[in-house]
Amino acid sequence: MGCISDQGADRMTLMGATKRILVIEDEPAVRSSLIEGLKVEGFEVSFAEDGVKGYQVFETEKPDLVILDVM
Repeated sequence: MGCISDQGADRMTLMGATKRILVIEDEPAVRSSLIEGLKVEGFEVSFAEDGVKGYQVFETEKPDLVILDVM
């Protein structure tokens, strides 16, 4: 059985599975910052520039969490 630790990528692993996050953000600088920070922390990250593309990625990749900019 896996556990949650205080060490980078290990924090995001539970039961041996890397957590997948989908970032939907239209601002390139914000999107890049989010993606880089999440990857450093050990997440597998997918992204989309808008809601339509984000929904397509969501349907195919089935992420564990979605972070999106709602305006």
